[in-house]
Amino acid sequence: MKKLFQITAIIILFIIAALYFLNGLEYTEDEKEWCKEHRPLLPIEICAKEFGY
Repeated sequence: MKKLFQITAIIILFIIAALYFLNGLEYTEDEKEWCKEHRPLLPIEICAKEFGY
């Protein structure tokens, strides 16, 4: 039972890590650079919406 719990925990952590790293792929490099220059304190999700305006 302990081994099953460990395997499940590792799989869940792997999925969370994969989603964390894949989340940034939806933004272009131009959006990321613009946000760093013009809105450094905003999260990328909010800042990227302003990029196209």
